[in-house]
Amino acid sequence: QTGIFRHVPLLHPSLIGLIPAVTPKDQWQYTFEQFHDVDLRGQNALITGANSGLGFSVAKLLSERGAAVTLGCRNPQRCFQACDAIRTDANYSGAPITPLMMDVSSLRS
Repeated sequence: QTGIFRHVPLLHPSLIGLIPAVTPKDQWQYTFEQFHDVDLRGQNALITGANSGLGFSVAKLLSERGAAVTLGCRNPQRCFQACDAIRTDANYSGAPITPLMMDVSSLRS
């Protein structure tokens, strides 16, 4: 890890996801192509809205890198379909894929 990324976990782990949003792209010091070399085995990810769109793509990519992914979705049928789609992908690493029914707009959920 280079630049600010090696210091962020020392400040607070939850800040890691904010760094690209507040840092100009030319100062990221990494490329998305380098992400393909990252081994995420042993890491856990909770992705909300993971049954379609960007959430599904992120869940799929993290799973391909070996992370255990939990897909947070409102619709149970679509959530299970998304899990199955990731598991049947040719690049699937065998990492755990877990559906989780949740509605982030509801505190009860």
